[in-house]
Amino acid sequence: MPVNPDRLDLAREGLGRAIRQRREEAGMSLAQLCTSAGLSPFTINAIERGRRGPSLESLLAIADALGLSVRELLRGVPPWDGQEALDHRMS
Repeated sequence: MPVNPDRLDLAREGLGRAIRQRREEAGMSLAQLCTSAGLSPFTINAIERGRRGPSLESLLAIADALGLSVRELLRGVPPWDGQEALDHRMS
């Protein structure tokens, strides 16, 4: 069954916000995260802005660069499985 595109957009946006927040909490610049994770500024910027989702490899590299587990990185990212999140975004 295909994933609802709105749900996928919400998940990407939430994940991007979480990555940016964790990066800022760690006192890292975008350039520092890119260097530590081995990813380009374009890639990290697109992920943080919710324009694209990270691959599993990129997600692991970002978590490692931030000194976090993937679980810690995702802590606080809402589960996008409820209509409430969709209603909020559509309003």
